[in-house]
Amino acid sequence: MELVRRYNCRWTTMVPTHLFLMVEAARLGAWRGALPLRAVAVGGSAIRSELIIDAEALLGLTALRMFGMSECLAHCSTRLEDSRERRLLFDGTPFPGTEMEVFDVDLAVLPRLQRGEAGVRGPALFLGYCEGLGAGQERMTPDGFYLTGDEMIRDAEGFVRVVGRLKDQIIRGGFNIDPAEVEAALLRHPAIAEAAVIAVPDLKLGEQACAVCRLRPGYPTIDLPALLGHIAEVGLSRKKWPEHLVLVEAMRVLPIGKIDKKAMAVMAVEEIARRRGMA
Repeated sequence: MELVRRYNCRWTTMVPTHLFLMVEAARLGAWRGALPLRAVAVGGSAIRSELIIDAEALLGLTALRMFGMSECLAHCSTRLEDSRERRLLFDGTPFPGTEMEVFDVDLAVLPRLQRGEAGVRGPALFLGYCEGLGAGQERMTPDGFYLTGDEMIRDAEGFVRVVGRLKDQIIRGGFNIDPAEVEAALLRHPAIAEAAVIAVPDLKLGEQACAVCRLRPGYPTIDLPALLGHIAEVGLSRKKWPEHLVLVEAMRVLPIGKIDKKAMAVMAVEEIARRRGMA
């Protein structure tokens, strides 16, 4: 943030973890003053509306949600001229030349407002994975849309909203749980600084949900019943409540700053097994 101010930077891109750390620096008093940034583009993983609001309030910073991936670079973004409501809830509209549609399990394009798998095609779409590094794993529709593995909705005006990752879904006894929805509820608790909801194996149900959380400074601890009471108050369906809570001092992250859910899952499974061994 000091470098941004020193060099008078006007725009940059980041993942939500970076924006979260900037907001926390301001919240905790480690950073004061204005930033010259006109806006930042934030993508790479789910971003909460509350984080965008906090960036505005504590940093005077406009965060523009965007969606993209290495296989087709950026797909879409919100823009400064979009309404605040759009910028809070949607990931924008496709860039010129880029097409995005929502597909069902039979690879048919779904009408607007229906939820399905995101597909993208355009000039930035890759030709395929390098041999030995994923070749053949790409999923394409017959007319050339790359299926991203994300769940998406497009509204009547064509705005894109990514609502989850298909591979991150937790399937508990045949019921699908979207981790992003549970994480959003957890993060509304004043004690929770970061949260990741991941699947852990269960003999009876196949999978259970585990909330891995980092607490804000000043909150010594919190237990699962208290957390469940909170998410009940915010209206999250009981079917989506996590069975386990693991508190950590630091979240595991990938080199680009995104939370490493695979590493978190390994750690959570080990911790739950340790607790069961002590019981």
